[in-house]
Amino acid sequence: MARSQDVLPFAKESTTRLLPWIVGVMVYLAAVMMAGAMLLAGVAADWNRDLTGSFTVQIPPAEKKAGGSEGARVERVIKLLRETPGILKVKAIPAKETAKSLEPWLGANFDAGDLPLPRVVDVTLDRTKTVDLIAVAEQLQKAAPGAGLDSHEFWRDQILSLVHALGALAAVVIALIGGTCVSAVVFATKGGVAVHKEVIEVLHLIGATDDYIARQFQRQAFRIALIGSLFGAIVAVLTLFAIARFVTRLDAVLLPTPQLAFWQWCVLMLVPLFASFIVTSAARRTVLRTLRQML
Repeated sequence: MARSQDVLPFAKESTTRLLPWIVGVMVYLAAVMMAGAMLLAGVAADWNRDLTGSFTVQIPPAEKKAGGSEGARVERVIKLLRETPGILKVKAIPAKETAKSLEPWLGANFDAGDLPLPRVVDVTLDRTKTVDLIAVAEQLQKAAPGAGLDSHEFWRDQILSLVHALGALAAVVIALIGGTCVSAVVFATKGGVAVHKEVIEVLHLIGATDDYIARQFQRQAFRIALIGSLFGAIVAVLTLFAIARFVTRLDAVLLPTPQLAFWQWCVLMLVPLFASFIVTSAARRTVLRTLRQML
């Protein structure tokens, strides 16, 4: 006696041969896109946290009319900042370190003494307190005329806007991927119902219900989707590890190390199950709708 799952061999039909590969590719694209969106959101959150809790002060080279030497101007600025409530840490960046940051553009052999490089002071704020940056900027002008305060607000807003736009784009792409996958399942399922139309009519004659026939299709659709989605998820994970390995080899300070949190990996691991559920649901609904039209 044939097993119940073999009554309608939907998984063996020509209309479904490419379905596991289609599901696998869709899961791969969705997982990589989702991982990229989560990584970008995490990096933006770190940047936002770091930039919100700090600012920098740039002190232009000393001039005779500015009053005092460069060292004295820097000391006055540091003293002023340390006496300002709400500031936790003040660090003057050495001139050699500032010059070294220009090596990628000017080369390692240039003479920093020939350039009017500003002195930079890095300031860390107390997040529990509020600091009036406008008042601080006015006091800096008195301590060292020409000194500028950069709160990174412009760059922070630009980064957050870009991240939000890319996140919305990722959501749209994932939705399109899901819609394409569902369309492929609907097409394959309709083809399977058409191929087995005579068998389905016989099953109806002997008392089989539409729900029973739908279960025949959805069980095989789940198996097909699970195999394809697991393959796509495995390839996606390997891709992410390859990208992470490549990025860690780059000598770039501005490029963050791509790293997903444990809960983010858990979300990615749920993608195959979610895709299998969507495929199964789409197959069942398509079969039931097609059977109603046959009556």
